[in-house]
Amino acid sequence: MKALFVTHKWGDAVHCTGESVVIPHLIDTFQEWGKGDAFVIWTDEIYHTKKDIGVLLNEAKNNFRPDVVVFTPIPADHLIPQNVPPEQMRILGCPVISVFFDLADSRARMLSEKYAQASDLSINVDGDEDPVGGNYLSLWAARTRRVSTIKTIDVSFIGARRNYPDRIKALSYLEKAGVKIKILGGRSEDPCTFHEYMQVLDQSLITLNFSRTQGEGKSQIKARVFEALSAGCCLVEDENPVTKRYLAPGVDYLTWSNLDNLVEVVQGLLANRSRALSIGQHGKSTFESHYSSRCWWDRVLTKLNLVVDPSGKTKLQRILRSCLRKLTCGLVQRNFR
Repeated sequence: MKALFVTHKWGDAVHCTGESVVIPHLIDTFQEWGKGDAFVIWTDEIYHTKKDIGVLLNEAKNNFRPDVVVFTPIPADHLIPQNVPPEQMRILGCPVISVFFDLADSRARMLSEKYAQASDLSINVDGDEDPVGGNYLSLWAARTRRVSTIKTIDVSFIGARRNYPDRIKALSYLEKAGVKIKILGGRSEDPCTFHEYMQVLDQSLITLNFSRTQGEGKSQIKARVFEALSAGCCLVEDENPVTKRYLAPGVDYLTWSNLDNLVEVVQGLLANRSRALSIGQHGKSTFESHYSSRCWWDRVLTKLNLVVDPSGKTKLQRILRSCLRKLTCGLVQRNFR
């Protein structure tokens, strides 16, 4: 299968904006899946070099000839001008998959709904109860192939703190209780590359996650949860109704209800490392069997009614090429009569 990715890389194209942890690495999941070829058009790079996106899309259509286009509109207000207009996605003449994230944010939802109308399939990267798009899947773009690493970091948190008072309060409460935490991340705080981010997760016995969105305080599930599971971390997260729709609390991950309970849960795991390792391994097993790159792309193609054989060709490709061969043979035979 040939997949054209029309996506963004943020930090590499726009200085000091930080690397997008989720979207560019969707391409990595496609490569891990191993059943096709990918070609990428970086929208933020095009925007800053003032190239014509229409020309590039036409070149991709004629030269790469994609079976599917995977598009990721940017929901951040100051980055919206970098997005490709929804109607341009249709000129490629193949199914359009749009990947939407931060849907718990009303502004991101409004933008995503416009693109959902021009898409054959909408991927909702957060598990919101009110999905975007008539034809949709709730999936996360986490990577699978993690090499087992010795857990040299007891507790980690990777993410923004600024403008998240609940995170700051919880991390401070843990540290005052004597829990040492490896903290990094946040585009304007301690930015890290995706590689560094995954390295810390690989080395973490326990990693923390906070489900509440900035401002509205609405619970959501993001790729961070599945990235933690893919690295075999024992995920500890605030109790919420969203994550448990996809994972089993107490089995795949642990929850806490208040700050004292958070300290109790983390200290209990540090005192019983074998339990933390066991939960981390169970979470990893659940991830690999339900949310891996293989599961991701197989579910997407099933939803689009596309079938890929071991050679990487779609069923539609095989039918068209078979028809072309028959037509060519017919013309040759006619010429020799």
